Amino acid sequence: MAQSGFQPILIYSSGTAGNTPAAANLTTSSNGTELAMNYVDGKLFYKDGGGVVQTLATKNTASGIFTTINASGQIASTVSYGTPAFIITSNTAIANLNSSFLNGATFAAPGSIGGTTASSALFTTVGASGQITSTVAAGTPPLVVTSNTQIANMNVAFAGSLSSGTANQIPYQTASNTTSFITAPGVANTYLQWTTSGFTWSTVSVTGGGSIGKSIAMAMVFG
Repeated sequence: MAQSGFQPILIYSSGTAGNTPAAANLTTSSNGTELAMNYVDGKLFYKDGGGVVQTLATKNTASGIFTTINASGQIASTVSYGTPAFIITSNTAIANLNSSFLNGATFAAPGSIGGTTASSALFTTVGASGQITSTVAAGTPPLVVTSNTQIANMNVAFAGSLSSGTANQIPYQTASNTTSFITAPGVANTYLQWTTSGFTWSTVSVTGGGSIGKSIAMAMVFG
């Protein structure tokens, strides 16, 4: 109700939800600008200098749908803990988005690789300042290695086999980090003898009813 004795000022309006004024319904010139309001939607409109109707203001709403939202300052969310601050449909990576948590985990306390249950992953290099522990059961190799290049400083308690060797061969070191093999002889009663430069097989001399006539300080006898 207008105050007694005064003439109320009325602007172009609509009481139909969703209605917006047409450009022809509004005047914008150097003499003044006409406004229009949809009092159901709570929106105030004007026509800009290009003849396009723009929304000047809108009442506070609980939700809305926008094509694009730009902000020159921070976008703050005051929803309580346990409720997502944003709901995003797209799975495209957001450039320059810096987050303190990744699926609830932090850099100091990261989550398991592969989700909530540790799975497998492919890395170019893996480094550790502490021990690397494998908990796989006996019978399953804890490491699967494709390369046959020697691993420096690798200390093992067991060696299943030596590469390059064949059946009935004895390995020995001919130099640092160099392994050679000597093949077992096909003659019985032989022993492995050191010649100051390498190992060789020698025949055992047997005399006097089967006793060994030649003293052997250290021997490996075949046969």
